[in-house]
Amino acid sequence: MASDTANIGDAFDGVTFTPPAPPPPAALTSAQWSGLAQSKLEATYDGRRASLASYYTFLERIERQGSLTDDQKADLAVLDAAQVWEQAVLDAAAKAATKATDPSSFVWPATPKGLTELIALS
Repeated sequence: MASDTANIGDAFDGVTFTPPAPPPPAALTSAQWSGLAQSKLEATYDGRRASLASYYTFLERIERQGSLTDDQKADLAVLDAAQVWEQAVLDAAAKAATKATDPSSFVWPATPKGLTELIALS
């Protein structure tokens, strides 16, 4: 019979306990990854996506007339890069869904240089 002062660990001296590994994160569905991608885009644009789309249309119209200023040319280049980036975000999410990627370690494509500043000005 064990004494009242015995420690439960005394019965397991020399035995180490290793907790079980945590279960792998549940894979997200394609729809969930798509939702994450849309959230990423919305967060980046901070509610100004429509304003930038209008500005893009305006710049394209001026470009066809051949009268863009250097600053407008730079803005148009940033917005062109933003379109490519948006598609890259959507493609990355679709690819992540097929590979059961852990969302906590997922790295989104980098935002194009100048986009954050252009969003702040819009």
